[in-house]
Amino acid sequence: MFDNRTLLSHAIHCIYVHFVFFDGLHIFDYTIVGFREYTLSRSLRLFKEQELLWQKTCKFHLSHNA
Repeated sequence: MFDNRTLLSHAIHCIYVHFVFFDGLHIFDYTIVGFREYTLSRSLRLFKEQELLWQKTCKFHLSHNA
């Protein structure tokens, strides 16, 4: 039987993100896969940081290839 304290203190995140952009001339296809195990608080913070990084990357490519 699992220990609830262990389940609550650790989280395993398997993140799969697939971006496809079409600007009229080019197709940009991004596949990002991440697998990390951290404490729950660190996992949530890491996910937010990665989410912001992905948004910046996507906006950069869209703005420079529009």
